[in-house]
This record gives sequence, C-alpha cells and structure tokens, in this order.
Amino acid sequence: PTRCPTSCRRARGAHVVAKEAASSLAPQPSHSRVQEVFSIAARKPPPPPPPPPKMSLSLTPVQAFGAGFVASAAIIKAHVKAKSGSVLRRNKPTLRYFDARGAAEVIRTIFAVAEVDYVDRRYTFSMDGGKPQVEEQHAVDKDEGMFDANLKRLPILEVKGERLGQSPAIARYIAEDLGMMGKGSIEKAKIDAYCEHIKDMSTAYGKVRGNPFAPLTPEIEAAKATWYNDTMKTWMAKLEIVTGEGGYAVGKNISLADVVLYVTLTQSFDDGEKAQAAYADCAKINAIVDRIGNNAGVKRWLATRPDNRF
Repeated sequence: PTRCPTSCRRARGAHVVAKEAASSLAPQPSHSRVQEVFSIAARKPPPPPPPPPKMSLSLTPVQAFGAGFVASAAIIKAHVKAKSGSVLRRNKPTLRYFDARGAAEVIRTIFAVAEVDYVDRRYTFSMDGGKPQVEEQHAVDKDEGMFDANLKRLPILEVKGERLGQSPAIARYIAEDLGMMGKGSIEKAKIDAYCEHIKDMSTAYGKVRGNPFAPLTPEIEAAKATWYNDTMKTWMAKLEIVTGEGGYAVGKNISLADVVLYVTLTQSFDDGEKAQAAYADCAKINAIVDRIGNNAGVKRWLATRPDNRF
C-alpha cells in the first residue's frame, strides 16, 4: 500500500494532541463532585481548646492580710465619701444666738453629737434692771439685715451665703444634712411627731413657769410643784408609749428626736432633780437620755460650753 505522506502523518498527530487537550479541559463528571462533598462532610471537626486551669482559692497569711487591708480601705473610703456629702461638713456654718442655751441648745447639741465644727456667735447680755441688756453689736447686725430671715430675731444659721431662721426649721435642716432624720418618709414623719410631742409638753410647762426673768411668787411655786409631781409624770407616761426600743426614740440610730428629748429633760426645767424623778419609771426614755449623755461629742460640749443661767 501507498504510505501516507509525511505531511499527512503530521496532521494526524496534531489532531490527536488537540483532542487530548480538549478532553483535559472538559468539566469533570458530577459523581466526582458528590464524592468531594461527602469527603469534606466526613472530616472530623478540630478538638476544642483545653479549659483554663482552675485557680486555687487558698491564700497565704500575707495574701489574706493584704486582701483584708484592701477591703477595709474600701469601707473607710466609702464612709468618708458619705460624710463628704454633708454641706455642713464641707462648709463651716455660723450660728448666731444670745449667750444662753435657750432656743439654740438643741442645734448646738446636734452639732456636738455629729462632731461638726461651726462658729458659735454669741451676743452677750446682762440682767441690769431686771431686763436683758444686749451688747451693741446685736443692734448693728440687726440693722444690717442679718436677722431678717427670722423676722429680726434669733437664732440665725448661716451656711454657704444663705441665712435660715426659726430654731425648729434650723434643727431639722441640720439633722437632715447630717443623717439624723431617719430612713424613709415614715421614720422622718415619726421623728417630727415625736419632737412635736415634746414641744407640746414644753409649752405646757412654760405656762406654769411664766416669765423666766420675773421673781418667783408663792403661786408660781405651787404650780411648779403640781407640775413635777403630777402633770409632768402624765406627760412622760404617754411619751414612753410612743418611744422606740434600744435607746432610740425612732428607728435604730440617733435622730433629732433623741436630741430634743435629751435637751428638754436635762436642761429645760428649773429643777432638774424633780424633772428626773418625773420620768424615773420610763425605761425607754431613760435609755435615750443615757445614750445621748454618754455620747463623746456631747460630753466634750458639756465640759467646754459657757456656763449660762438660761
């Protein structure tokens, strides 16, 4: 047979090469893709990381001391922060009153209990001629408007450029600022009510006593004897009923009610021994008088305050 020319063989080889190349570029059969998907799905996920090592809660004595020190420091810091919330602790107030106990002694005793520093501005007076003669500066300050907040009267409390009048309002403001008005509105109302009870009793005694600057008469002396032996005992028995437990008039902390009770019973009556005898059987009231009387700040105040008749 006649052989194919060389050019024919070359063309046939090129055709075979082209066919193989085209075959390699063609899409793979679908069954190979399915196998690949199953192969991926069959792979196991990587194992989770090991948990962190557990910390031991046991502390050495040094570590325990350090932890306790840090906790104590935090408590002290919180206590100081709470105290710094008081306006009267951050801004030294001035109390203006006469050189007497009178309507200002409850206010001064609150400051003593809370150990708050303040300016105790006293206007001195004498009893020449049976009528108080007040120092000249009193009239000057009065004319300058220093007493306007109390309708030209005393006491006046000055704090942060403001002036407050009326001794009960001043006492409530100070007690509120220093945390001595109870917890919540109910306790606050009970403290107010307790103070009003004491005020009613003091008002009743004032009618018996009459003018404190006037000389005693036989009629006044007889009325006072009835007061101490009968009337005051009735008042104290009623007050004992509404007095709280544990040495507190209201709640579980010293409040304005405790201070008002203490000052009234120990410093407002002409005859302290007879007044004490009138509430001798009132255990809860006696507990309050003892608690306030033994307060460190009150002890210092009683030892250092001026010795006044009124």
